[in-house]
Amino acid sequence: LMLQKNARGISPKTQVLYLVVFLARYLDLFTTFYSAYNSFMKIMFILSTAFILLAIRCSEPLRSTCDTARDTFVLWKVLAPSFLFAMILVLIIPHRHGFDLLQLLWTFSICLEPLAILPQLFLVFRYREIESITWIYEYILFKGAYRALYIVNWIYRAHTEPNYRHHYLVYVCGVLQTLVYADFLLFYVARKSLIRWMALRGVDVEYVDANEEDGGVQFELLLDQDESESLGMEESKQATHSSHSTTSQRNNKVATATEVKDGFITILE
Repeated sequence: LMLQKNARGISPKTQVLYLVVFLARYLDLFTTFYSAYNSFMKIMFILSTAFILLAIRCSEPLRSTCDTARDTFVLWKVLAPSFLFAMILVLIIPHRHGFDLLQLLWTFSICLEPLAILPQLFLVFRYREIESITWIYEYILFKGAYRALYIVNWIYRAHTEPNYRHHYLVYVCGVLQTLVYADFLLFYVARKSLIRWMALRGVDVEYVDANEEDGGVQFELLLDQDESESLGMEESKQATHSSHSTTSQRNNKVATATEVKDGFITILE
């Protein structure tokens, strides 16, 4: 990001969601010490995500190159369901010490993480040529590989550690997150994607405002700017062709009427 000096293709909303995930999950930094390495990595996850978000929002030229016109994902559509589901789970499966706020926030972070990448995917899929932002492409694929290796790690530990504690919610959410990345991989291989289908139909958009602060750009729900221009040119050609056809038909009718009139005059003479 800092080497490219360009935030094109990066979704600030995905960074916001990841920051929420890490803050909710790692509040145990203030209550429990596991190891120096554990604490260091938790702090690095929080600080690095916050740094990326601040750099995109506040630092030039990153702020100017950030494509807010396409980054339209409404965050409450993933925050609210994740929190509600976490609350239900905590109430159904109560903690041994009663209601535990940290347990609720940890469960919320687990439920939210599989959905945190969605704004990034929706943003990328709205570019006509995804290959033009290859480093974002690679970033998403590597994150998917990272999550898939987590599943391998769980399987390995479950078979090698005698007292390994199973977290079935973590398993389910981990598999769901892997499927999200698998959808992107399917697009990479076969150009088919359910998430892309949703992105191009604007299912994440709450409203469309033609008077945005960022240049007054009106977001096209179905097509990006290049495709819209292409469609506009095609419609213009069709309209021109239709106009020419109508004019030609009128000229033919006038010519026919003139011939009939001349023939009638000749007969009278």
